[in-house]
Amino acid sequence: RDLLELWCGAQERREDIAQRTREQYTRTARRVLRRLDRHRLDRLDRRALDDYRDDCLRGGNATATVALDFRVLKLAWKWGRRRGLTPDRDLDPPRIRIKPVRAKRTPTRAEVAAVIGQLDGWKALALTLLAATGARNSEIARLRWEDIDLRGGWLTLTGKGKTRRAPLAPEARAALEAAGPGQG
Repeated sequence: RDLLELWCGAQERREDIAQRTREQYTRTARRVLRRLDRHRLDRLDRRALDDYRDDCLRGGNATATVALDFRVLKLAWKWGRRRGLTPDRDLDPPRIRIKPVRAKRTPTRAEVAAVIGQLDGWKALALTLLAATGARNSEIARLRWEDIDLRGGWLTLTGKGKTRRAPLAPEARAALEAAGPGQG
């Protein structure tokens, strides 16, 4: 418990990682603590970690969640080792084969058109832009009229700290022209 709490405090003070990353580390560390809080560091071995994995998976946790738990635990262990807080050995968590949560499938143009046909206003416009540009949801949500070049046929998208240009497909261009700047 002490190691993970100290490590989380240190992560909160870091300026080189995003706030979302710090929050994810804290949530993950709390989840790990619920299962490992009574384990002594000098007895945290492969068997204890195998038991942790098995308990989590039996409890319904996704394989990706358990893998993240081990990643955070390993980061905290290395941090503690550099400060003399953990035993002078590597932590050896079991490898987790991450199973896909859902089938990856791209809807057909007809399926997308059918959904757009059921929508109106900004929802239809947003889905049209998503389908036509391959943009991220957050990039479309941040889009402003000044980011749209209807004459040149481009959108300027901003997301994940980067700006990029995406060409406007004819259906997206027509939807934007119909919406006009007054629709926001």
